[in-house]
Amino acid sequence: MIRYAILDDQGIVVGLGDALTADDMIGSVPDGHTVTGMGDDEYPVPMAEYLGADEQFHPLPPRPGPWARWQGVEWIDPRTPSDMQAALYAARDATFLDKSDLLTRMFLAGLFDAENVLIASQGEIPPTLEPALQSMPAEAQVIARIKWRSDTVISRVNPVIVLAAAALGVTDEQMDAIFGVTVPA
Repeated sequence: MIRYAILDDQGIVVGLGDALTADDMIGSVPDGHTVTGMGDDEYPVPMAEYLGADEQFHPLPPRPGPWARWQGVEWIDPRTPSDMQAALYAARDATFLDKSDLLTRMFLAGLFDAENVLIASQGEIPPTLEPALQSMPAEAQVIARIKWRSDTVISRVNPVIVLAAAALGVTDEQMDAIFGVTVPA
């Protein structure tokens, strides 16, 4: 009996098997994979190992994230800066808060004082944001007011939120923290 390990294209053990002949061993390997015989001994190869350049099996280090790709002897991050930026924008676009939670967080972060946060909680634009709102085209102002008054769930990319952040000098990173935006690490 020949014991063997099935390796993916990156050298990671993805399966184990036993065969009576070398032909049986080779014939059992899925496309895109390779196989390495381990002899007749009972050496157990855990699935979390890889075949190193020294032809020995080594423990596979923990994968740092779902994006990680194995490259011979280490995990690498194949994402480009534009991939990471796109993931951030997608995470922002998919993040929402109840208006009351958002206003509470903004108040606790010191972005609104008690007077302004209470005005905002009643569906009105706080006086501290009026100058910024009035800098918008008239139609956009009306739409922003309608959205703020009627929406109970607020998107991280809501135009009123983007405007408020700019008017209050809040960075994108601070708004991401307030909304709890998480990007796959």
